[in-house]
Amino acid sequence: MKTPTISLRRRGTALVVVLCSIVIMSILLISYLVAMQLDRLSTQNYSQSIKAQELGQGALQEILGDLRQEINAGSLQDGTPSGAVYTSNNVRVFIPSTNLTTAPARIGFTTTQFADLPATLVRVSRASDPFFSSPPAGYEASLLPANRASAAPSTTPSANRRLITAERWNKPRLFGTNVPTVISNSPPDWVYVTRGGSRILSAADLSATAASPNLGNTNTVLGRYSFVIYEEGGLLDLNAAGYPSSALSEANGTNAISGKSYTAYADLSQLPGMSSATVDQIITWRSKGSLAAQASRFIPAATNSAATGFRTFAGGDNPLLGRQDLINYFQQNASLSGNLDALQYLGTFSRAVNAPSWFPTTPAGSSVDYAANAESARIFHPGEGAGGTANTPNPNRNIANLRAPSSTAVTHYLDDGSTTTYTIKAGEPAFARRFSLARLAWLTSDGPAPGMAAAIKECFGLSWTTDNHGYPCWKYDHGNSQEILTLDQVAALGREPDFFELLKAAILAGSLGKHPGAVNLAKDNNTDPWSSPAGFAFGNIGVSGLDFDTSLSFPDLQILQIGANIIDQYDADGFPTEIYFDPSLDSSRTRGPENIVYGQENLPQITRLFPIYTEKTSGFLDGWIQPEIWNINQQPTAATLAAKRPTHFRLALNGSAYVSWYQADGSVAGGKRQSASVSTSFSPSEAKSYLYFTDTGDGSSAFFNAPAILTKDNAGTFSGTSAENLWQASTYQSTDGGNPFLAFHIGSAIFGTGTAAITDAVDDVNKPIVAQIVPNPILTVTLEYSPDNGSTYRPYAHVSRISSYSSDDARGDGSGRTSVSNHSMHYLYPSAYFGVTGDYVPYVYRYYSRSDPRTDRFSLNQTELDHAGEGPTGYQGKWKANMSIIPNGFTGDGFKTTPRCNTPRPDVASAGVGAANPANKFFYTPNAVRSGWEYMWQNTLAVGDWVQNLEYDSNDPRAKWSWAWYGDPDGVIRPGDGYRVLYTEPGGDGTMQFTTPANSTANTQNARRPVILNRPFRSVGELGYAFRDLPYKSLDFFSKQSADGALLDMFTVTEEPAIIAGQINPNFAPSSVLQAVLTGAGKKEISPGLQISAANAELMAKAIASTVQASGPGLVSNRAALVTALADPLFNSLPASADSGNKAYIEAPVRALSSVSNTRTWNLLIDVIAQTGRMAPNAQTLNSFIVEGEKRYWLHVALDRFTGKVIDQQLEPVYE
Repeated sequence: MKTPTISLRRRGTALVVVLCSIVIMSILLISYLVAMQLDRLSTQNYSQSIKAQELGQGALQEILGDLRQEINAGSLQDGTPSGAVYTSNNVRVFIPSTNLTTAPARIGFTTTQFADLPATLVRVSRASDPFFSSPPAGYEASLLPANRASAAPSTTPSANRRLITAERWNKPRLFGTNVPTVISNSPPDWVYVTRGGSRILSAADLSATAASPNLGNTNTVLGRYSFVIYEEGGLLDLNAAGYPSSALSEANGTNAISGKSYTAYADLSQLPGMSSATVDQIITWRSKGSLAAQASRFIPAATNSAATGFRTFAGGDNPLLGRQDLINYFQQNASLSGNLDALQYLGTFSRAVNAPSWFPTTPAGSSVDYAANAESARIFHPGEGAGGTANTPNPNRNIANLRAPSSTAVTHYLDDGSTTTYTIKAGEPAFARRFSLARLAWLTSDGPAPGMAAAIKECFGLSWTTDNHGYPCWKYDHGNSQEILTLDQVAALGREPDFFELLKAAILAGSLGKHPGAVNLAKDNNTDPWSSPAGFAFGNIGVSGLDFDTSLSFPDLQILQIGANIIDQYDADGFPTEIYFDPSLDSSRTRGPENIVYGQENLPQITRLFPIYTEKTSGFLDGWIQPEIWNINQQPTAATLAAKRPTHFRLALNGSAYVSWYQADGSVAGGKRQSASVSTSFSPSEAKSYLYFTDTGDGSSAFFNAPAILTKDNAGTFSGTSAENLWQASTYQSTDGGNPFLAFHIGSAIFGTGTAAITDAVDDVNKPIVAQIVPNPILTVTLEYSPDNGSTYRPYAHVSRISSYSSDDARGDGSGRTSVSNHSMHYLYPSAYFGVTGDYVPYVYRYYSRSDPRTDRFSLNQTELDHAGEGPTGYQGKWKANMSIIPNGFTGDGFKTTPRCNTPRPDVASAGVGAANPANKFFYTPNAVRSGWEYMWQNTLAVGDWVQNLEYDSNDPRAKWSWAWYGDPDGVIRPGDGYRVLYTEPGGDGTMQFTTPANSTANTQNARRPVILNRPFRSVGELGYAFRDLPYKSLDFFSKQSADGALLDMFTVTEEPAIIAGQINPNFAPSSVLQAVLTGAGKKEISPGLQISAANAELMAKAIASTVQASGPGLVSNRAALVTALADPLFNSLPASADSGNKAYIEAPVRALSSVSNTRTWNLLIDVIAQTGRMAPNAQTLNSFIVEGEKRYWLHVALDRFTGKVIDQQLEPVYE
């Protein structure tokens, strides 16, 4: 039968169906269970990921909070110094207590270990560090954050075998391609986070740290984090830095790049592993859109980027969006993947608050404690003299702590003269922007640029007037017509400070207002310490200008002079800027006179005034004053000479004077004497008051590049000079070749008749005639230029208020006690005295000298050339070999053939003054601060002393040659522009700063002459070219005694936003970064190709880095410290060469760093790894932690050190 088979089959099928259904259901159930399990794990992972994110972000906020506490702990607190307040209207400003607390402290390694780590490394999470147990000086221990890290290295495996390898800590590639051994041996430690917050855990705490359902158990560990912090500001921001090699071929490309206005002009090929081709590839890719918009020209593209602070990009550019983007770009680009070592020098995030943060420090030897006074609105100024009171408004304040007294809308002027407005609330820092030097373009020699008068008034305090005796000029008056306001006073007005107010705020007040002292009156040589040494003949020597001790003691006048000099450095023309100012002091101080200052252009100046005596008419002694002209400046380029500049000049004499002579009698007092019956007056209406000459500037001879007394041969076009001022006395001038001199004819005195008759009898042979020109009461010589080729003239330099005073002894042996004028005195001996044929020849030759032809600040002094063997050694003039101050016709050590009326014999040579003991050398030192005699005697005979201005030190190879020096009103002896020179160096360095006519074009020495740029500044450091209105001193950016460094912090080259990118922090910059910035910086204005070589840049960069490493970050507390802190290291880094002794050369690294340095804003990269989880039950060690979730972040944060505010930040989640 078949029926059972069918039934069995049916039952089998059913069984299979059932079994299949069971399998399917089982699969479904298992799948569901697996899915549920996966979902549970996914949910758990997601939950732990969220927890890890929260923990990581919380850790970042906790780290930022600790950094803010560190800022507070390293800042001055209210009442320090007494009366200081740092919180106003609940707004706190954090003024660093020392320069080292300006920067974030390094934590986690010893000083020795940090020396082997990247300069950018700031700290790691570390269980134990002396910073917390015994903080460095400057930190208030009670205000520091608590240390949170435990002794649990992050590289030790967790309970579930999770660890952070040393290689993982190098994911930012800031350790280089290889992890330093010290990191491997001492990795960051874990910070454990409990329910009660982060805290240090020890083995004793383990029993209480396990997971607990009791929420009251605050010891339960919820997670942990570890971190590394870098100062990203030490890196070159690749979104801003670097240029393609093609930029050097662009119009003005070499000049722009050597000017180092921005890190865009940093040479990235100096970084390890970076070739020029590699740099070209990176920059052309990064700036693709910018270059396309500028027809592939990089310089204008960089200029446009700078206008937005390098924070915006053109369409088509390829900015790097974060550090991971930077790393990926290098790793994924075949041509760059071999250059990963360069990543430790490159970044993508940098921000800087574009506001000054300078606070004054007190230089060694200063009688003014600038640091202690920085919070005082009024102080005692050294110029007020003994017995003064604290009545001077204090200009040198902590800039960041000057507050707005009330909320105000402040108008800000842009470079084009347009305005924007921003609001400052009461109590906030009053000065939030640096001043753009590009605004100087608004000022022209013909007045305001079109439409800029109102802007000029607000930004410079200047208006165009005719207050200079009818001559058009600028007048300064901005809130007080008789003083430049301090920043306290400006803040009260609710406006931005003007140019001159910032100069006053930045330059130390005690370095200003130096004057030569009062004109000396008749004194007894043996008792008066203010006169010459006892027993010496020349009783009353020294300053020749009347009232200089009062008129030039006012610091504001020098500020205006410096400002005018800066303006004339910037403008393209050769016409001096004129600024009128009527300074006055309050009732408790001395009023200053009306005054006008003239900017320094590349024009001739008055060096000396030579008196000349001869018998123009038989029986009469005639006298002239002959000027000597010199353009001390470096000869400019042809392009500069082609700019608008004057070519017609004249000298004007104003006042009254007469000629006199005296012959001492050896037996009785009195002797023979005769003066002119009347004085000769000189006024603008008289032709005799003028000497005319031209200077086309088209060659060295016409440029007066060596001191030259004016004669017919060198005066060019001298038409207009009266006949009596053009004189040739052939009897006395046998060697002049018929070349009349140009000189002011003063008049004559009867010389050979009546009771005053002079004879050549034997009894008169040994009695000198003292010939004199006597001002009655004063004379002023003015140098004028013509703006219209001779039609009209305007003054630009004065030799002011030459006065007369008495002399004790005309002869020096005590026999002739008749009082006579000592000025412009010649000792004329009968020719029989020398045993030669002829008439009277000079035995002692005196003349007026200026300490520096560019300034009248120290007035005139008398200088003497003497016959060998006669007179005291201290008063015999010897020219230092190869000094260019020697006028034409002087040779070697003596004076031999001079183009003057009275020609001494060729063998009349001066005796030496080079005494072994400098105390035997008598020089004028203004106010006699340190050494020497009070009066300005012979100082231009030893111009090297003024070029250096170093206090004598027998152990110093430079200062051991110093015989004269002076200190500023605050007592600090600040060096001159040539103080770095060693006489023994190769290349003729014994010539100090200048050259003789014989080698005036020699490169090394010619480069030491002062520079007039006549173009816009390329870096703030180029302010160092401006003359400081003191002998042989420009603004000082190369000595540790500098009073001018804060200028670097007050100004920018062009208008910049409030927050900018692309700057570096020299405290944390690796030497390779510094080398990239320094390489190619220009050293010599007229030779753009003369730049800092890569080799010298390397030496300088290593010197900076090692100096900072040795002292600790913060050494460069602000831009001013680029000068005071780095001057000596930079100088000592160079081998003996022209660079080390040349101010313009040695300031090149400061110029390169000045506009690109940021120390105010901390740019920190915080690399944090956060792990969530729990401690294992019965945990035995701190690493018995079960990791359940992990998150890594890189936080780029810019923190204003002075306000504590985060000004920008960028969070990068890191996926590994």
